[in-house]
Parts: sequence; C-alpha cells; structure tokens
Amino acid sequence: MNTRLLLIALLPLLILGGCTKETIETKSTTVTKPYVAPTYSFWGTWKVIKEDPTDTLKEYFAFDENTASCFQLEERDGGFRSLDYSSVTATDKLIRFDWDGYRPYKIKGDTMIVYDYNSPGEIGERMVREANAPSIDDWMGQAKVVRKVYVPQDHQTNTGLSFGIDGDFLYVNHLANGTYRFYKMNTLNGTMVDSVNVPNGNWHALHFKASSNKLYNTRYSGSYTMQQRTGLMGASSNLSSNTLSNIQYISTNGSSGTVYASNNNQLYSGSEGGSFSNLFTFTGNYPRAVVYYKNDQFLGVYNGTLVLFKISPSFEIIKQYRLTGPDAGYLEAISTNGSDIWAMTYDNNANRYTYVKVTI
Repeated sequence: MNTRLLLIALLPLLILGGCTKETIETKSTTVTKPYVAPTYSFWGTWKVIKEDPTDTLKEYFAFDENTASCFQLEERDGGFRSLDYSSVTATDKLIRFDWDGYRPYKIKGDTMIVYDYNSPGEIGERMVREANAPSIDDWMGQAKVVRKVYVPQDHQTNTGLSFGIDGDFLYVNHLANGTYRFYKMNTLNGTMVDSVNVPNGNWHALHFKASSNKLYNTRYSGSYTMQQRTGLMGASSNLSSNTLSNIQYISTNGSSGTVYASNNNQLYSGSEGGSFSNLFTFTGNYPRAVVYYKNDQFLGVYNGTLVLFKISPSFEIIKQYRLTGPDAGYLEAISTNGSDIWAMTYDNNANRYTYVKVTI
C-alpha cells in the first residue's frame, strides 16, 4: 500500500486515540412544595329549591372552604331560625356533608344537584347559588357566657321556671333532701347564703324586683293567685287578685311597673295586687320561657337558642342568638331584670346543670 494512503487511513484512529475520556455528572435537587387542596366549584352558599310549593321552609347550605365546614341555615314560619354545623369532604364527583355519607353531585352553572344517599339516581337536594347570602353572624347572633355557677350536686332544679336576679345573687327554687326551698345563691362562689321552705311545696316560678325588694312567686302547676313577699323571709300577700293557670315565668317592666306572667302560650299582664288579663296568645311556632326585657321587647327560648322579639303591633323576631364559648350549651330556663340576662344550661362535661350569665 502506498505510504501516503496508509497515513490518511490511520489518521482518524490517531485522533481518537489522542482524546481523553470526559465524565459529566448532573445533580438533581428535590423541592418539597406544600400540599394545596384542590379547589372545587361547590364552595359558597346555596339555597335549597323546594319541589313542594307548600313547603315554606327556607334552607341554605354554606360551604366554607377555609374551614372545610358546612353550615346549614334554616328559617321556619314565624321567622324562627336554626344553625347546624358539619364538616365537608369531597372529590370532583362525590361530596359528604350534613353528617351524611358520600353522595354524587354535579354543578351546572349556578345550579347544584346532590343525589340521594340511599336511592341512587334520585335527587336529594337541588340548590341554586346565593350570591347575596347572609353571613353566619347575621343569620344568628352570639350570646356570650360571661359567668357560670353550678347547681349543687345534692340539689335538683326545674329547667322550665324563671328565677330572681339580685346583682351577684340569684333567687332559685331547688329540691334538696326531699324539701322544696327558696335559696339565695351567690353566683361568685356557688354558695347558698340563705333559704326558706316553699309555701305549698312543689316548684315555683320566681322573679325579684330589686327596686322594692320584692320576691314574686307562684306555684307553676295548677291555678293559683301569684304571691309577693319582702325579701326571702317576708310574709306573703297577693301579687294578683285573680288566679292564673300554670305560670312558669314572671317578669317586670322596671319603668312602668307592669308585671308579666307567662305559661305555655299565654302572656298575661297586670300590676301588683291587681287583676291580671291576657295580653297575647302565641300560635304556630312560638318561643317559650317568655319574659319582659326592655324597650317593649321580650326574650324567649326556641330550640335551645335565645330569641329577642316584640308582640306589638304583631309578633316579630328582632334577633336570635346561640350560646357560644367553652361554657355554651342548650339554653333552658331564662330570667332577666331588664339589664342582666341569666339562663340555665346543662354542662355535658360535668354532667350538671348550671346557671350562666350571658350578654347579647
């Protein structure tokens, strides 16, 4: 072979043989990003569409994305409201709320359909998005507990009767050791300052009028004339000249001196020593535990909530309140002196009834 041709043929090999091997390393970095929950289109407030035109219940479901909560808002005839809470978990096809199981749902425009849990294919709720929905606090206010005192362990109490308010003291009717007694209770430490046997035994409704040191009382079961006495120990005299049936709550208008007495659905009014007459009859949905508050407004209880309302010129709810805070519970009996409001609730943790002072 020609020497020149041989050199040309070997040239590529000589070039490759003269190169050094180079290693390239690539480093990877792992970046941890916080989990971001998927954003679903059901967040917001929805009004339930009633298929039955005679169904007057107003019902909303407010799905709160920040807390993954569902608030069920209802309003019944008469304006009485309820507010219930549940958690929300969902995918893009299934949703669970109102303490129910997972249910299929779909959203088209401003309409949301949630299917029935037990009957596949049947509609459970048909809802429309409510752009101007009320806030939770607008729907129902908060009554805050500012003081709490327990009913003594060896005492029994009636959860459907008014009691008296005298500054830091309450006048209450308890049953202890088989005897019904009126007690003066210190709300700062829960001690009973004084007591006296209840006339005629059994349970009595109480109210204390501080301006005249009068303790109003009446046996709640049966027809009786209401009684009044000076302080806890004074002799009794007639508060009403006529008998009234099954009175459970007594209250007063501190400005006019009018005395009010209520039972299940009747509200009576009168003055000390006079004849009481029917002032208002509640019908349909109505509050119980009715007592006069102030400014021609009354307080009552409805499904464990506090209701502020008026009766003139007709019945109208002004505001409804739920008890909030760690000491909140289902509201039972209620009393007021026109400024302070006290209620009776049940403490589930302590398994005891308790008196609570609330503000609205």
